[in-house]
Amino acid sequence: MLNIKKNNMAEKVLNKLEIIGNDSQVSKVRNFLRGNPLKDGSEQYIDFNKIIPMPLIIAPEEIIAWRWENWGNCWGACEQWLDLPNTIIFTTVFTSVLGLVKKLSSQFPDIEFKYGFDYPNVIVPTWDLYFIVDGVVIGNWEYDGEDCPPIFSK
Repeated sequence: MLNIKKNNMAEKVLNKLEIIGNDSQVSKVRNFLRGNPLKDGSEQYIDFNKIIPMPLIIAPEEIIAWRWENWGNCWGACEQWLDLPNTIIFTTVFTSVLGLVKKLSSQFPDIEFKYGFDYPNVIVPTWDLYFIVDGVVIGNWEYDGEDCPPIFSK
């Protein structure tokens, strides 16, 4: 499990993606998202290249700009693990990836996704939770300064 330290990881965003469907649907989405093993040998539960593939031929100096434009993030999913069989938790650097999750949802229009993110190291905590079907946000919850959303327990 990820150990986020408040004093040295301010750029990390904690993301939680829940696939709401039957076992077959969850398995289909998880297999689609699965990437090659990470450098440390652990499983890659979510590979942004599976949602929007980066072109094979791209100039090295253009890679970061391409990722920002297409994924909304420069590095992809960093630390990642399964919370439950239908829930992937991962970190990103600097930003959440709501646009990418909406794109994933449009690729699986019959499955609902619950996506939440937390900027755990900022002075004023920020939590957001979105319910997405067929690429469209059908509901959301934003931090009101008092209660933490049900997706993250503090």
